[in-house]
Amino acid sequence: MKSKINGLVVLGVIALIGAGCSSNRVRNLDTKMENEQTVAGNQKVGVKDGKMVTMDKMAMNEALRDLENEVRSLEDKVYGSRKLDSKGIYGELRSCRTKLSSRQYGGSGTLIWSEPLDRMTESEDEWKIGLDESGKLVAVQEEYLKERVSRFRNYLRVLEKREDELSHSLEQCKTILKDKEIDPSQAKRVKVSEIDKLSASSDEVNEYMCQYVKKGASLKTLMMTSFGQGWQSMAEYQPHRKILSSNIEDETGDERANGMRVGSWRLAFDDGKITMRDLMSDNGDAKLVSWAGKASCLSRANGKWN
Repeated sequence: MKSKINGLVVLGVIALIGAGCSSNRVRNLDTKMENEQTVAGNQKVGVKDGKMVTMDKMAMNEALRDLENEVRSLEDKVYGSRKLDSKGIYGELRSCRTKLSSRQYGGSGTLIWSEPLDRMTESEDEWKIGLDESGKLVAVQEEYLKERVSRFRNYLRVLEKREDELSHSLEQCKTILKDKEIDPSQAKRVKVSEIDKLSASSDEVNEYMCQYVKKGASLKTLMMTSFGQGWQSMAEYQPHRKILSSNIEDETGDERANGMRVGSWRLAFDDGKITMRDLMSDNGDAKLVSWAGKASCLSRANGKWN
């Protein structure tokens, strides 16, 4: 089910508008319609300013709660939940590939595992503890409403992509396993070796990067794709720490500011102040200015800056 905030227009008592600092300011909304008819739930159709419209209206606290619940539910579905004693799609895939790697099923006895377990909601800010205005001891987390909504919408997009990727891999594994014959005389034990998926997926990464690299390409687009494919995990980045390193060199030692590496690729962007929280809250982005690599798609495929 798509999020109400992700897929529909949600109106609260206030609306969030504008850009920059004004994006967190509010304005009054005209939600009155003539000839209203209820479709389902909060959705209605009617006439507004002489035009036929459809409108979904609900209290903002309900909309935010529904979005957060949807994200956490999908996260549990994908990665499992200790509280619910479930392995999730991630755990089922690991179990299937472990079995497939055992000598009982004709495997080598070793599983090369590269899928990251990336629970995004665990990257929340720490609580501030102190006394409130009435002198009560409280724990507080504070964030602009619009930025929190944007952040959880982006979490949802990444999780939906991970769900698709892992579900597809699980179905493939089950199909292969179904056609295997078990040999009980062979060892059941499997040694698991975990490796970085970015390194394990070099062909896929190169194919994507060849399409991605161009002047002005978005850092957010790159990171969202990388998280969705499992090439990187959000847990690798602290929410309020800069994503980009201060500088990066190509293979000749030519240096650029605001750099990062994606596999064998070197990238340089125009803004080094962007944090992971900025990207996920739609509160900032950086644009690609230079890139270097050895893929044949590049005009300079010798490791020098393009």
